Amino acid sequence: MPRLTRKKIIAIPLALCILAAALTACFGSEPKYDDEGRLIVPDKIKTVMERALKNVKSGGSGLNGKFANWHESMIASGLEHNYPEYGEKLDLIDEMRRRSRARNAYLLYAYDAEDDAYSMSLCASASEKPVPFNEKREATPAIREAFAGRGTVEMFAWEYEENDLVWSAFMPVYNEEAEIVAVLGIDRVATIVQSFPEWNRDSHRWNGLTEPLPLDSIRGEKDVANATEAKRGRVL
Repeated sequence: MPRLTRKKIIAIPLALCILAAALTACFGSEPKYDDEGRLIVPDKIKTVMERALKNVKSGGSGLNGKFANWHESMIASGLEHNYPEYGEKLDLIDEMRRRSRARNAYLLYAYDAEDDAYSMSLCASASEKPVPFNEKREATPAIREAFAGRGTVEMFAWEYEENDLVWSAFMPVYNEEAEIVAVLGIDRVATIVQSFPEWNRDSHRWNGLTEPLPLDSIRGEKDVANATEAKRGRVL
């Protein structure tokens, strides 16, 4: 039986490391969890998520009531852009988009089971090309959760345009009868995610997470480090 030389012994683990790195690059990286099963994210990613959710919550609260009733009437009329005050309402959404540093801000309403998507209305976009009324938006788990009554943020960024990443967040909009009649969505600029491709849905290194989680159940890396240090202090 041939004997392994020292060079071969060193080369084997090195080759395994290279193979592991290649597999990670091809198939993405696995998400990390703490001992209690809570998701651990890079601090900068957690900040992106927190800011997106804060912006959409702030904007959504101003659309409840009369605005939501107006939106219902506008949709029911079938007049779309020609409905009274449409331009003024779109300007309001666009102002919200600019304040949130978002590429898009829009309302989602009717669900299309055939396409598994929601229709968009009042879409204010940073793009020079206007977004058509009733353009479809994929019904992601985060959007479904917003229609169920909870403000949510996606678990990933995506490419709005080439090398232009955004992170989406959603907030239910209630009419004066306290019924959810639409969901406000924003696609907020998330350039920093270029340094974290595992959090980019359009990267081959994406970690595959889609189900939204409450932000208080997600831990930043600093949170974990501080908890570890505190635990060590108690042990000592």
